Parts: sequence; C-alpha cells; structure tokens
Amino acid sequence: MQIEIRLKKLLADYGLDGHGVTQQIADEIDLHRHTVRKLYNNRHLNPSLKVLGRLCDWLVKHNVPADSLPAALFGAEAGGLWEAAAAPGMVTIYLGEYRQFIARSHTPWVSRRDASVETGIIRWLSTPGVCGGSQPVLETQYLPFRVDVSAQRVRKKALKQDQSAAISMYRKMRADLNRSSVILVGSQRINRLVETLVADLFGCSPFVAESAEIRVPFYLAYQSRMRPVESCFGGLRNPPGKKGKFIKGTHYLNSADQWLCHPWIARTQDSGIVITSYEPGTKGLLLAVFGLSGRASEALGRYLMQNVTPFWPPYAEKGGRKIGVYVCKITYPPSSEAPGEPGEAKDVEVVPIDATILTKYLKSR
Repeated sequence: MQIEIRLKKLLADYGLDGHGVTQQIADEIDLHRHTVRKLYNNRHLNPSLKVLGRLCDWLVKHNVPADSLPAALFGAEAGGLWEAAAAPGMVTIYLGEYRQFIARSHTPWVSRRDASVETGIIRWLSTPGVCGGSQPVLETQYLPFRVDVSAQRVRKKALKQDQSAAISMYRKMRADLNRSSVILVGSQRINRLVETLVADLFGCSPFVAESAEIRVPFYLAYQSRMRPVESCFGGLRNPPGKKGKFIKGTHYLNSADQWLCHPWIARTQDSGIVITSYEPGTKGLLLAVFGLSGRASEALGRYLMQNVTPFWPPYAEKGGRKIGVYVCKITYPPSSEAPGEPGEAKDVEVVPIDATILTKYLKSR
C-alpha cells in the first residue's frame, strides 16, 4: 500500500480549488510555492510534520473541519505501477508488426528490441509478488503495417490504409481499458499506436507533421532515416518553433515553455519517453515505453521493470485524466563496437515534463 496526499481532492471537496490557490496557500503559510505545488500534485515524497501542521492550520482557517484533519489529507492507492497495471486482472501488450512483401507474400517482422521488452515485461509480471497479491492474464496484440516510408517508392493508398488501421485499433484499445491495462512498446516509427495515443492526448491529428505551432510538449528528432513517419511529435527536423542547426535527440518543453534536448550521441547517449495515463471510469492503466532508437526502447524497458518509483503515480491532471510524461536520458556503458549491442543502460536520468506545461497542452476531454 502506498500513502497519497489528497490535498487537491480536499480543496475541491470544500470549494477551495480555485485559480491560484497553491500560490495563496504558499503566501499565507510562508512556504515556497513549489513545495505546495508538490503537495497539491501528490509529488512530495517526504513532507515534514511542520509543513503538514501549517497546511492543516490553513485548511481549518478556511472551514475544513478540524476533527477531519490530518486524516482527510491522506489516502491509500495502488502500491506501485505494476500493481496498478495488474488491477483489472489483464494486461495487453501492443507491438508494431512490419509485414514485408517478399516473393508475393507478406512476411511478418517484429523489432527484436521491442520483443525483448515484451518478453521482459511478461516475465516480470509473472513473477510472484511483483503485482501484489494478484497475477494478471497477459496477452500480446500486433498492429501490422505494410508501408516502410523510408523505401524509395511509397504506396500512398496502402499508407493511408495502414494509418486507418492504427486509428481503428486505437479506438478498440481504448474501449478495452474497461477490462485490461495497456502497454505500448516502441516508438511511432514501428508502433503507430503510440502516434495515435499522443495525438489523442494532445488534441492533434495523427500522422500529420506540425512545422509551426507547438501542439505536443515533446518531440523525437530522429537519429536516422530508417523508417521515418509523418508524425505529430517527431521527424527529421527540429521541433516546431526551434530554429538553428538540426539536433538529433529527444526535445521537451521546460517550465518556461522553452525547448530543451537530450542529444543523441552514437553508442554513448540516447533517450526515450515513458507515459503513464489513467482515466476515472476505466479499470486499466495505460503505459507507453518508447525510445529514440530501438536500443533506447530496450534499455528503457529494462530500467522500468526495476525502477518504477520515478514513473508513478501520474502527477498532472486535466478533465479527470491523470497523466505523467517522463523524458529519459540514457547513458550506455563503454561500447564494444559490436553490432546489436544489448539495450542496457549505465545510467538513466528521468525528467518529468512540468505539470503546468502538460496541462496547458493536454486536450480537454
């Protein structure tokens, strides 16, 4: 069991959750606004008794019954990411599947890096004790695509069909959140459900590149021309509004709405993103794990299995949906120069995108 701070809910219950309330509380009890904001978003891991006492005094002053405090400030939630994922009793993992046309037949092809993450997650969720007292039913679904847009000739009709299939599967996937948690593995270049997810979260069109207006607060500037796609959050150029030399890597907006970047450095440094999302009214959690490269996806998937604390619980909320977006800088151990090096990280730095920035760009549901 994990204890959560329910300041936001308590303020809403007593009609206090208005614009600027965290700044008001900070001013009136002489705390830094970032401290109050962390309490508000249940992101303060170890608040002192002194801080909690000041907060309770403020709540009593604003007509929250004293005999309900401090108990009303606390609650219990699922103990961690994997317990939350297992809660519906089923977890469905989605991978992209390239159906390569060879000798008049379509030969299915799945990224070995993504398959490695899938296998690791299945093994991890099948380990006694990882999901608390329950062990979910596990299944894998594949989203096929036929068109590799890095090829010299792109069949536009088939490409549209691939994109339509991704949108249809995404709708079915969302409906299934009432019976199953969902894990998406791999970037939008292979798993196009990731493209449809991000477009849905931030209210933009999937498979449409935006060159002028910022719609998504993160962006993958591809490190290679292998299988680029028209994407609302990635491409072979800098993100919207960022001028200058093209920088390969994962770009993201900071709290000042300015682009920062974890640059890609061959065989040394990589990057990726983890998204956790939960909507009231659904039983399942939605988790997406994807890297700038296949190696990054594999490294991030392995890291996530052993280090869930930085990614849970989701810390931003809009329209009832709770979401966290975590940009991860991956440092690799010294390279052996051998092909197909394992996706293992020497170090991973996790940077949550600012909650205010997320809520600014998230679509209202």
